[in-house]
Amino acid sequence: MNINGRFFNLKEIFDRLNHEYFGGTISIKITWGRNVRNGRRYIRFGSYTEKDNIIRIHPSLDRQDIPSYFIESIVYHEMLHKVVGVRIVNGRRRIHTPEFKNMERRFKYYKEAREWEKSNIRRLLKHYG
Repeated sequence: MNINGRFFNLKEIFDRLNHEYFGGTISIKITWGRNVRNGRRYIRFGSYTEKDNIIRIHPSLDRQDIPSYFIESIVYHEMLHKVVGVRIVNGRRRIHTPEFKNMERRFKYYKEAREWEKSNIRRLLKHYG
């Protein structure tokens, strides 16, 4: 597992969030993902794979100019996927349910992280692509 980036240690972030928000109850692996450019106009900041029980964070976020609360918001979001899981609504898979979104807003820097993302998404995409 690649948990140590140049600027962020994912295990430390995960452990702190796990304790603060989930009482230390989440057991999951976390790593930096691979730096794959897919030519798309978006970047997937993080992902959770249930089958492998692992969170992957995009390595292009391991930069000095990325605020720690933004990385934490991504890790927290992916942890919620483990907690909430997938819901089937009218025969369709739903991952960002109202329950999920309500829990996501409990992150103490939720508003700051979303505002930072909106203000910096072009720069992030430029660096990514």
